[in-house]
Amino acid sequence: MTLADRVDAVHAEFRRRSALALGGEVSTDDGLLVWAGPNPVPAVVNGVIRTATGLRGAEVLARADEWFGARQRGYTVFCRSDIDRDVIDVCAERGLPHVADGGLPEMVIHEPVTMPALAAGVSVREVETAQDRRDYRGVFAASYAQLGAPEELVDGVMPPLEMLQGDDVGAFIVDLDGTPAAVAMSVLIDGVADIHWVGTMPSASRRGLGEVATAHAVAHGFAAGADVAALQASPMGDGLYRRMGFVELYRYDEFLVLAA
Repeated sequence: MTLADRVDAVHAEFRRRSALALGGEVSTDDGLLVWAGPNPVPAVVNGVIRTATGLRGAEVLARADEWFGARQRGYTVFCRSDIDRDVIDVCAERGLPHVADGGLPEMVIHEPVTMPALAAGVSVREVETAQDRRDYRGVFAASYAQLGAPEELVDGVMPPLEMLQGDDVGAFIVDLDGTPAAVAMSVLIDGVADIHWVGTMPSASRRGLGEVATAHAVAHGFAAGADVAALQASPMGDGLYRRMGFVELYRYDEFLVLAA
């Protein structure tokens, strides 16, 4: 299996685990992963990924339409830029809106990053309690609101405390003068430290705190046994991750299908 295929499979597995952990519904039949999260927000909370290239693009959309139509939900179509051109073409023919023009880069790094020095007033803690999770969620929500993400999206993907407390998960909060300011988490899946939900409070931006949180998440993954760390970069984080040493493998083109 190539590194790109391995990282892609881990991304799909994270979506599957997250949906189930939040009480959602999942189907993995015949080369197609579809998941319905805990609420009907179409972006990310509900989605489809082709996991076997034997399915044609039109069939991917037809099957997803049927599955989500029965649940009266919209969803996101995740397409790998290097192998899912037929799916992308079908989405484009239907005029489906892009989540992000140009796609979102999937990036990897093969060793822990340099751990930034902590400035005065900065400290780091790992999520252990319900209050820690609330602190993490607060930063996550404020950060992604800058991209237009509603609170319902955050609630639809924010892992429950039981998942965050797992040995294979490292979820970190960076505090600035005692106030939650930045967050990042990693999940170890099949030797990949999969980095998710990195964010910084708008009021604490440009202080390097997102880098601190990401570095701790990456370090946790490698310490737990990963041989590579991977993440999907948002427009806000793309430049930071490249400076940290992450390199792009491919991109995800993501399209929204709204509920009928």
